[in-house]
Amino acid sequence: MVDLKHNIRLNYIPTLLVWSIFFSFYTIQAQPTKPLSFIQVGLGAQQPFLDLAKDYGSNLNLNASVGLKWNKHWISGIGFEYLFGTTVKQDVLYALRNDVGYVTNNEGYPADVRITQRGFQVYFKWGYQGNLFSDHVFWVFTPAVTYLEHQVYLYDVEKKVVALQNESIKGYDRLCNGLGIRNEWGIMYLSKNRLSNFYIGFDATFAWTKNQRRFAYGIGELPHSTRRDALAGIRCSWILPLYTSAEHSFYK
Repeated sequence: MVDLKHNIRLNYIPTLLVWSIFFSFYTIQAQPTKPLSFIQVGLGAQQPFLDLAKDYGSNLNLNASVGLKWNKHWISGIGFEYLFGTTVKQDVLYALRNDVGYVTNNEGYPADVRITQRGFQVYFKWGYQGNLFSDHVFWVFTPAVTYLEHQVYLYDVEKKVVALQNESIKGYDRLCNGLGIRNEWGIMYLSKNRLSNFYIGFDATFAWTKNQRRFAYGIGELPHSTRRDALAGIRCSWILPLYTSAEHSFYK
């Protein structure tokens, strides 16, 4: 039987996208001028706090977003962030270890199992920007509504540990997700040649998440109370503005 809670969590992403489309169309009706659009891709690093810091260490992330610059000050966008890291603080394979601490494969030999962290965020942001130093440099502040998901990623290199295959792996991955808020503060530079464009800044996320697994091997039933997960970090990205030279003059 498919886990009902697992299905419910998948509905968060379409909900965020529907709301973002609604706000975008509403703003388009209110704006007399065509917005400037841009694509943003980059790399970041984050440190966990609160409940999340009990489970994981710092992470790196790949991020991408599509944005609209409505006029001289207002911007909005939809973003995606893929999180990955190597520090997992809980021994999630405790129930599989033998007396000397090894996880053994189906043949009784020590198994090669990699334990890492994975996660992602999907968010809709809407913010304000102002000129800084020149007409091409802007300070940016963008609050956002976000969906955060994280879990322990277990990779059985030889694929010989039956307990880590198919549905059984859910008893070890500690999957959590939920909605939250996110803020970004940074500096954006937009040039006329479309290539020398970048963003550098800070981001912070606070999310109310819950365990999506009912139990974990070696622990038993998992609490379904609300977690308070937080992340803070830095990020830099390259921006591809989709404008003509004539359009660019309006947005200075």
